[in-house]
Amino acid sequence: MYEKINSSFKFLSSTKAFRIVSIYLALSLFWIFSTDKLVFNFISDAETQHLVSSIKVWFFVIATTLLLYYLIRRALREAATAKQKLIESEIKFRSVFENSVDAIGVSQEGIHVFVNHTYLTLFGYSHIDELVGKPIIDLITPGKREYILDIVTRRAKGEVVPSTYETVGFRKDGSEFDMDVNVSSYHLNFDNYTLVILRDITERKKAEDFNRLLFNASPIGLALCRMDG
Repeated sequence: MYEKINSSFKFLSSTKAFRIVSIYLALSLFWIFSTDKLVFNFISDAETQHLVSSIKVWFFVIATTLLLYYLIRRALREAATAKQKLIESEIKFRSVFENSVDAIGVSQEGIHVFVNHTYLTLFGYSHIDELVGKPIIDLITPGKREYILDIVTRRAKGEVVPSTYETVGFRKDGSEFDMDVNVSSYHLNFDNYTLVILRDITERKKAEDFNRLLFNASPIGLALCRMDG
């Protein structure tokens, strides 16, 4: 994430630098063409023309130096403020991200970018380097991969796909578990990312199956109804 902050800062700095150079170039061209024309149109004496041209050059150098100093100082101050805000935002995000009880992961085009500790634990991994750069589809049980891969591909194309669904996770040791998936997309530095929040629902599914078994096996008639009857 810090790499993204640094790239944002570099982009901001480059934009400011381009603006400063553009302003300087525009002023330089205007000053050169307009003042030279005035000098030669209104002053006929060569010696006076030379004196005025010298004064004009020194005035331009001093004026543009002061202008560049002001623009650069303001640009650096604005860039430093923007970077500080980005860092503060990153710290807040990382605090929530790392301390979440839910498994949270960020991917780009189906590839892991970074994940939190809970995410690693959920799938039986011990270090983030084991997942970063690896396909997210590897963490889905083989029988469900085609369906999930279709969703991932369609989401990357901007198509409307389910944002919440259930599937089966595939741990590092090969074991499987039921999980609830909540997906959202966002943009950062002109790139598209996918944020996923995962929950292990194995126990909930077992409870549902058990309750269903009791319901179906009951020797007396049972029915489910809403609170309004």
